[in-house]
Amino acid sequence: MLKSRRTFLRNTTLALAALGTGMPLLADVRNERPARHSVGFQLYTLGDAVVTDTAAVLAKLASFGYRELEAISYANLPPETLRRRVDEAGMTLRSVHLDFSGERDAAKLFDTAHRLGVNQVVSSVLSPSAGEKHVDFSVLTADDFKRVAERANRIGEAAKKADLRYAYHNHDFEFRKFSSGGGGYDILLAESDPRLVHFQADCGWMSKAGADPVSYFTRHPKRYLSAHIKDFNAAGDIVELGQGIVPYPPILRAARKAGIEHLFVEHDPPGGVPIPMDEVRREGAYLGELIHELSI
Repeated sequence: MLKSRRTFLRNTTLALAALGTGMPLLADVRNERPARHSVGFQLYTLGDAVVTDTAAVLAKLASFGYRELEAISYANLPPETLRRRVDEAGMTLRSVHLDFSGERDAAKLFDTAHRLGVNQVVSSVLSPSAGEKHVDFSVLTADDFKRVAERANRIGEAAKKADLRYAYHNHDFEFRKFSSGGGGYDILLAESDPRLVHFQADCGWMSKAGADPVSYFTRHPKRYLSAHIKDFNAAGDIVELGQGIVPYPPILRAARKAGIEHLFVEHDPPGGVPIPMDEVRREGAYLGELIHELSI
């Protein structure tokens, strides 16, 4: 995910310098009536900063009002350590993104999930074949997406046997239209087994691709476990949540009706550089306010 560890650690230092900003808590701008959705956060947004100073980063996220977290696998941070630190910060790990590329052992991946204490596992991307490397996802064919759906079914079946729920996470390439009509995302929904394969809707990437999250939530209720909340501007660039053009009020209402359980703020680190912690605070506050105003 990162161009180089050296570059990232330098930028991580800058991000950690913002930890002492003393900004107001998310809870301070909301009244006492709790929302049915907690504000969640995908830790990928902060990259290796989570490893560099785990306790400080998590304490700051908790002070911002984040209550739920989604993890990724960290080579230098044992799952038990992350789980313990999250508990100490008063938050809850809900799911984890795992790397199903190559010939990875699914049992080992699921063991990571169990050690984290989560019951949901998500594929960040999924290639048509486990052995494929350097896949150009922008040119996948309809047959390729059918193969992706077959892989998702196998992963979902293995996850179910491990007492886990598996979800497919989208970007924008799944919504490219084929000359014959339709797109890859619709193939994935149609060809995957609803008992085994769930979905995590990245509402920002969906919207960037010209797809309507509301339509998908309405037509496919109960297929979605969670959603990523990010914003894009008209030029197609990721921007601070609330500063772009993604229409979140109707999306969040539809997500609630579709039974989506968890909402995670995610802001892909531009060039591997974590966004400032103050921006993390503002994005959580924006989502928290929307949740409160919509009473969801």
